[in-house]
Amino acid sequence: MQSQILSTSGGEFQICEINVSDLPLYPHIMENYTLIICHSGESSGSCNLRQCTIKKGVFSINMPGQIIHYEAVSQDFSCTAVMLSPTFMSSLGFPYNFEINRLIEANPVTSLSENEYTACLGYCRMVTAIIKSNHRFKLEMIKHLTCAYLYGFAHCVIDRNPLEPPAAEDVLMGKFFDELKKNYRQSRSVRFYADKLCVTPGYLATATKRATGRTVSEWISKYVVLEAKALLNRSDISVQQISYRLNFPNQSFFGKYFKKATGHSPNEYRNQCKEKMIIEKGIGMYG
Repeated sequence: MQSQILSTSGGEFQICEINVSDLPLYPHIMENYTLIICHSGESSGSCNLRQCTIKKGVFSINMPGQIIHYEAVSQDFSCTAVMLSPTFMSSLGFPYNFEINRLIEANPVTSLSENEYTACLGYCRMVTAIIKSNHRFKLEMIKHLTCAYLYGFAHCVIDRNPLEPPAAEDVLMGKFFDELKKNYRQSRSVRFYADKLCVTPGYLATATKRATGRTVSEWISKYVVLEAKALLNRSDISVQQISYRLNFPNQSFFGKYFKKATGHSPNEYRNQCKEKMIIEKGIGMYG
């Protein structure tokens, strides 16, 4: 059973303890920045199709818009989650650094030393105590503590993954994935992305296959289908609305696209998710 979520009055900052029964085993879209410090057990899955594993002594950061899929979670999994709204993050005044931002996105999981892990626990204890207090400047105190904490995390990431001059093909792939994350809902055309990157479709196709082992169309499909799965897990949006959101001409065309990629129609997938959620709730209650 998930512990109580402690939150500032406006909900800009939240902290809670999470265990295996709290994690949905299906794709979902992040709305906030989420910082996770794992205390025990192990969870494996993907962040925007990048495979990663969270285990004891690991720190993870997820950003709004990312699609997270927990595929397997051990029964002894536990972690502390800190959720920061986009408004809260923007108020911290971090200077935007393209390379560091990309580095963090590319490394959503970082192993901590014993001292770093202890420092994370100290941060969690301090912000928890502040939220529970009646201090008139609690939000300002939490902002300053969080700012220092995130600078410390950025140091850890850079220290373990030094910034090196990327090869020309790596630069192209970085730009391709940046464009793909921004535009996969609007366009599934290889030429669209080639034009954005000022290269020919043939060159983009060759470079992408050589660098990633997948075609441009396969990457586009992966992003589209992953978001479709995340949306199909929600009960407040119809299949027709999902097809429009992902820029399909109609529900039938979306259904054929989704079935070709997954082997199931959108409604079949949605029903499977409902059944899985019922089973997960049963395990949480009686397991």
